[in-house]
Amino acid sequence: MNLSVHQLRLRNFVTFADQDIPLHAQGLVLLKGKNLDEPWRGRNAAGKTLIGDALLWLLQGETSRDITVDSVIGKNGRHCSVEAEIEIGKARITVGRYRKHPDHGTSFKIFSGEGDVSHRRMDDTKDRLDSVIGCSANLIRISCFQYGDESKYFSRMKTDERAKIIDEIVGASEANIPARYKTVNTEIRALESELMRLESEKITLQSLINGD
Repeated sequence: MNLSVHQLRLRNFVTFADQDIPLHAQGLVLLKGKNLDEPWRGRNAAGKTLIGDALLWLLQGETSRDITVDSVIGKNGRHCSVEAEIEIGKARITVGRYRKHPDHGTSFKIFSGEGDVSHRRMDDTKDRLDSVIGCSANLIRISCFQYGDESKYFSRMKTDERAKIIDEIVGASEANIPARYKTVNTEIRALESELMRLESEKITLQSLINGD
C-alpha cells in the first residue's frame, strides 16, 4: 500500500508559530534553516530537528528531546496542534494531535471524508492509525528518527517491546506464528521427500553409468 504525507501543519508548536510544510513528492530535502530570533546562532536552533519532532509528536505524543506535556505549547498562544494530510492508496485522511485546543481539547484525532473517525480514547485512535498505515509509530520512530539520542532508542526498549518491533519487521505476530510454523514445517517435509527422491534417482543413474 502506497503511503504519502502531503503536508505537515504546525500551529504554535514549540518555536513554530504558524507553519505549513509541504512534503508530497519532495524527494530528498536538505534543511538548512535560519535562526531569525537569535541571528548570531546562524543555522543552529532554527527548528530543523523540530520538524521531525513535530511528526514524532503527532504520531506518538512525544519528541526525541522529551519535550512533553505543556512544553510543546509555544509562546504565541495557550494551545498548539500538529496536523498531517496523509494519502493511503486512494484515500486521504488528516491526522491531528492537539494540546489544550479550543475545539479539540487535548486529543489525537483522525479525520476522513466521513468526518471525525477517531475513537474516544487516544490510545485506541493511535492503534487504529497504526493498522491503517500498516506499521506502528514505534517502528516509524526507530526507522526515521535516528538523530541524537534516538539512535539509542531501540536499545533502551524492554525485551518484549524489541521483540514486537522485530516481529513487525519480519511480518510475524503472536496471531500468525503458529500458522507460519505449520506452513514452514510442511515445506520442510516436502523438501525432505524431494531430497530422498533425488538421492534415489542419483543411485539409479550411478548404477547405469557403472554398468550394474
